[in-house]
Amino acid sequence: PNGLILMYEIKYGSQIEDQRECVSRQEYRKYGGAKLNRLNPGNYTARIQATSLSGNGSWTDPVFFYVPAKITYENFIHLIIALPVAVLLIVGGLVIMLYVFHRKRNNSRLGNGVLYASVNPEYFSAADVYVPDEWEVAREKITMSRELGQGSFGMVYEGVAKGVVKDEPETRVAIKTVNEAASMRERIEFLNEASVMKEFNCHHVVRLLGVVSQGQPTLVIMEL
Repeated sequence: PNGLILMYEIKYGSQIEDQRECVSRQEYRKYGGAKLNRLNPGNYTARIQATSLSGNGSWTDPVFFYVPAKITYENFIHLIIALPVAVLLIVGGLVIMLYVFHRKRNNSRLGNGVLYASVNPEYFSAADVYVPDEWEVAREKITMSRELGQGSFGMVYEGVAKGVVKDEPETRVAIKTVNEAASMRERIEFLNEASVMKEFNCHHVVRLLGVVSQGQPTLVIMEL
């Protein structure tokens, strides 16, 4: 409006409530504007209306502004406490994920034959610690012919196996055995080695062809 401006009225507010504040002409000139105090953090809108000797003018278009949260001493203490806790939770989560991943990978390397552990494995039999799977070969399909040499767990023989290789009625194989005097712990390790070999199928690695776990002695059939 025309005439001497007497004051300004500011209407401002958040989504919760609106407030009004009057700013005199002298205050406006002294500070070059107006300062809104004690605003809580959040989004705000503000409009201004000038009042002169001629009366009230029109409200301006709304102006949008944001008040950020102030970092107080209390908030700073909370941040100091929460940050290490968050880091520990993240690190703990990563450790658990890595443990689960390695455990699954190790389990998959053992193949489908399942091995069981005991605090006293001497009281187990081979049938207790190894569950036959698709690698199991009937004992009557294996024929030993001659000794090849001493292996890690017992004598290794040359022999013939029936039906262990597709499209081959009979296959010349190496037959690994475990010594009769071996402890049950050694027998478990013998079967464990066979289970690990199930996952290897490379041309430069001797391939596992089957396992005879039912009855004694336990046999591991390898390609020759």
